[in-house]
Amino acid sequence: MNTQDLIKTNLICKLQAGSHAYGTSLPTSDVDFRGLFFAPQESIRTPFLELTEISDASEEDTKFYELNKFMKLFTLANPNIIELMFVDRESIILTSDPYEYLREHTPALLSSKVAFTFSGYAVAQLKRLQGHKRWIMNPQPEESPTQNQYCSLVQNYEPEKSLKGKQLLMEYAEGHVFIHYGGDIYGVYHGDKSDTLFNADGSIRMIDSERAIKIRHTSADGAPNIPRAIFKFNRTEYQGDRNNWSNFWNWRKNRNEARAALEAKNGYDTKAAMHLVRLMNMCVEILSTGDVLVKRPDAELLLDVRAGKWSYEEIIEFATAKDALIRNELYKNTSLPKTPNLTDAMKITMDVQDMCWNGAINLRAGGA
Repeated sequence: MNTQDLIKTNLICKLQAGSHAYGTSLPTSDVDFRGLFFAPQESIRTPFLELTEISDASEEDTKFYELNKFMKLFTLANPNIIELMFVDRESIILTSDPYEYLREHTPALLSSKVAFTFSGYAVAQLKRLQGHKRWIMNPQPEESPTQNQYCSLVQNYEPEKSLKGKQLLMEYAEGHVFIHYGGDIYGVYHGDKSDTLFNADGSIRMIDSERAIKIRHTSADGAPNIPRAIFKFNRTEYQGDRNNWSNFWNWRKNRNEARAALEAKNGYDTKAAMHLVRLMNMCVEILSTGDVLVKRPDAELLLDVRAGKWSYEEIIEFATAKDALIRNELYKNTSLPKTPNLTDAMKITMDVQDMCWNGAINLRAGGA
């Protein structure tokens, strides 16, 4: 059975997600849909046709989760999964008896794991925000880092010691070779006129081992030649800077134009900040009351955050305070169990599977 057939025959529900479900959408907001489907019995009872999620190719951002995957992620307190059971009726596009059964019974599977998953997702947004802020304030150069920029002097064997590490590299750039000593240590030796220490792209130029042995043992008395200098290639620093450069330019290339405009205007990613505030506030609500409020009562505040009405420093202070509250107080005092009852979770899963496999799904319009 292909994806489109599954969408036609095996859907359990289809829901509005994202900003439209949260009540924070703008005229320019994308319309996202999420939902559930049930796999055929042969996909569950045999290992040959595994199904975990499908996308609707006819829609830009629509994803459906297979029932088993959904239940597993729900018991793990995945924020994006939990909210599917608590969206307002107006966000339900298509519903069915199995979906209504899930909405009735899965709330009992909520656990205090949300303290770590919701706040964990929020901290991920915080790191994204901090990373983008750093990039905005300190953009990367267009040219990538090259290895020749990360070579430092270990030992200078020249009689004249006035030249420093970078100056020595320039002095030795032509007519010399690097001989690898092991690790990231290299000796500089006289070579042929055509030799260079670095390739055209700035990477360390290697010579073959046979020639290296010959160069190191060509002194008149047969003793090993003394190198002119020894350098270390600072590989960890180079790789870190190279990854940072690559991440920066991938971000610049792929970021949404409207989001980039917000970052340029406000100096930080206000959309990430909005999600951070939402996730933290939802976590506080769930731990305090056991309720999951997908349609946000703080929608106006969230839109203010997105519009840049909070300073970057206020966002950091908010995140720090909420994280401390969640971990040090609410998690310890919540009435939610530490872990969900997996026996109940298994029964709910099998009940819904029986409903799906033993009769036609009456998929119908949702809404109020």
